[in-house]
Amino acid sequence: MASNDVEGRPLWLHRECAKLITKGNLLTLTVPPKCVDKGEWVAHQVVEQYRLLSAFVRVVSELDSDNTSICNAERCPTMSAGEHCYTWIDEDEQPVRLLAHQYITVIRDWISRKLDDELLFPTDPLGATANLYPHHACQTDLSGNSDENWLGCRSGFPQNFAAACRLICRHMFRIYAHLYWNHFEDFYHLSLEKSLNSCFGSFLMVTVTHDMLQSGDVQPMRDLISLWAANGTFPTDSKLGGLADLDRGKYFSGEATPC
Repeated sequence: MASNDVEGRPLWLHRECAKLITKGNLLTLTVPPKCVDKGEWVAHQVVEQYRLLSAFVRVVSELDSDNTSICNAERCPTMSAGEHCYTWIDEDEQPVRLLAHQYITVIRDWISRKLDDELLFPTDPLGATANLYPHHACQTDLSGNSDENWLGCRSGFPQNFAAACRLICRHMFRIYAHLYWNHFEDFYHLSLEKSLNSCFGSFLMVTVTHDMLQSGDVQPMRDLISLWAANGTFPTDSKLGGLADLDRGKYFSGEATPC
């Protein structure tokens, strides 16, 4: 199957290629357990989402018998996702363009250092039972807004924890977007497209619902969000569903003709 149809539509915007393994309401994935501090839950989500993404990165980065990888300098001279091109900030705080596989390596090293930072992601947080003491509770959200405290404050996470999580998630999204725009056909031929869709769908639902990603962050994948909202994968009354263009989504899902 070709990577694009006669209209130039990516393979992942065909309804038969946009299916997930998981079924049911993805919103259930976004609800922190009542007995777990929200900061701890967010930390777990970030670590787990990165673990899942890393498995897909390995598919395109591992060397084959010819000592080449799927994502290579010839196929991916820039870190792009459709019309979007991402740059890295060098030591002089200047934007530089990297080969996609170099960019992904730099990003993964950066994320790994963040996740391994005991000050940012403590492995023995203070608030394992924080929610058992509601009189100490502080009302926070992932934007870090609070009258008195910040996300994860009761569990020993630093004040910049929420901002770090948002930045990590933005970088993870960029990798996902590159995989879709440049390597989805590879995943399709390996019969991994449903796994990719399932992990990306849950990633979007969690991160957008909890303000780790904003509307502008997800623009390169807006059409897929619209398709998934139109076919019921994403609830239309969810925060993520609110980013969808349902008319475009219905067209991609075969329920409507183009306007």
